[in-house]
Amino acid sequence: MLLSAATALQPVMQTLQHAMRATLVSINQQPLEHKHLKDMGDVLVRSFFSERTTEMREHWLQYPDAMRNYTKSGQLPEYELFQDFSFQELWAKNADEVVGALLQRENDGLNYTTIMNIDFTNPFAYLLGKQAPKHIAIGADPTRIVKFLLEDQAEALADTDILLMPQCPYTNNAHQLRTVYTPALQDHTEVQVSPCYSALIHPRIQAQWK
Repeated sequence: MLLSAATALQPVMQTLQHAMRATLVSINQQPLEHKHLKDMGDVLVRSFFSERTTEMREHWLQYPDAMRNYTKSGQLPEYELFQDFSFQELWAKNADEVVGALLQRENDGLNYTTIMNIDFTNPFAYLLGKQAPKHIAIGADPTRIVKFLLEDQAEALADTDILLMPQCPYTNNAHQLRTVYTPALQDHTEVQVSPCYSALIHPRIQAQWK
């Protein structure tokens, strides 16, 4: 009896330890604050990373030229930027902010159909209830997938109403994608949408952008 109880004790203690660890971690977590991310925003973030997120955003907004200098050398602001939890939280907050800005413009009369993001992912069609351009790669990686434009891709880009351009930070991969896409976007005009996003907008909606 005693041996049986002793045998069962270790897994019970491990379960208790895991439960306590999970409880302690959850105390330092809070739901991501957002208004427009739908189920994409249903995540928990740690207060430590949130504080760092604010500092990163302020730095990137204050020193945009420094960020662009990284792109000239083909580097990121930090080696594992995309795996950085603070960067991921900042990306979500910036996305929430630009979606809010575009929704406000819609309320003010902006009418458009297609939208894409000049970056690895394009969640904005989903978040805004719009269409993404056809023929454009999902998971746009300029080092492997998007190295040149095919004719149908160029036509789709040229007809896209809004192409968002992330600025916080302005990364090398976004810069490379824009370089590839630029020949198809000669008639688009760049405007500022939010502090961390600019956009290339199609001529047919330029008059609405006031």
